[in-house]
Amino acid sequence: MTKQNEANELAMRVREILLEYGDMSAEAYDRLDVPNKPGRMRLMKHIGGWRDVKKMAMEDQTAGLCTEYLKKQNERLLSQLDRQRNVNHIIIENCLAAISKCSFRQAKIPPPEKSTVHPQRFHAMKSDDHVGELVDPAWVQGVAVYNMDVFRQRLELWAQKVAMFREQDKAALGLNVLELHMLGDHITGETIYRGQAWNIDAPLIDQLLVCVNEYTNTLLYLAGIFPEIEIFTVIGNHGRHGKKGEGHPRTNFDYLFYKMLQKALERQENVRMFVSESPTMLVQFDQYNFALNHND
Repeated sequence: MTKQNEANELAMRVREILLEYGDMSAEAYDRLDVPNKPGRMRLMKHIGGWRDVKKMAMEDQTAGLCTEYLKKQNERLLSQLDRQRNVNHIIIENCLAAISKCSFRQAKIPPPEKSTVHPQRFHAMKSDDHVGELVDPAWVQGVAVYNMDVFRQRLELWAQKVAMFREQDKAALGLNVLELHMLGDHITGETIYRGQAWNIDAPLIDQLLVCVNEYTNTLLYLAGIFPEIEIFTVIGNHGRHGKKGEGHPRTNFDYLFYKMLQKALERQENVRMFVSESPTMLVQFDQYNFALNHND
């Protein structure tokens, strides 16, 4: 290899480094730890001082280096975003495929009630189940307890109360449609705050699977009581994995829970479920507008 060819190859490698990391001083170049970086002594031997090296590397295009660097940086960021989207897609697709193999017994759809007035809708709300959270009664002087079993008991009691209120008022009000607003934090997470690992009784995946199973059975029970059910959902903050800003906004286990629940209920003809792609969902009932948002 001639000296000129070697100088050209060294200049090309320096150009790649400058496009990757931006314009820099000789001292910053020396501190840079990247593979196959030509040493300064070698560059000086074949090309000259740092100014000469940059000039040759960029072929007198040093003024355009900033633009080239930003273009490369944007390409890297877009690539990272695509990979994150692909991860979200893979997780969701695999979970939906798994839930579609589960066998949930469909409920028999009841006939609508004829009311004496304009039929009313039954509105109910569910929020902050925090499935997987652990409250040790010994730590709070025995005034409270929470764990997976308590979650199941509360969800069952809630469904019984909804059924009881509908039964006592259906003759007068109809109440043929259950409008369910699900406002997030159904999953409690693992890493939402420092030390949370000591306050859960199930890992995140188990939280998700228990939540899907219990809510599916509960809603199928209610689908045998209400002729029609509409479910509107928004995510909470405990569903995210990691600290705020570390992942894609929809890398959220509340969102995944809703998508799996939607899949599990898709064969129940009197149930419709709407999963918001935004933290806020606007829903209109007659002349009233509802803004659903967990708030964080």
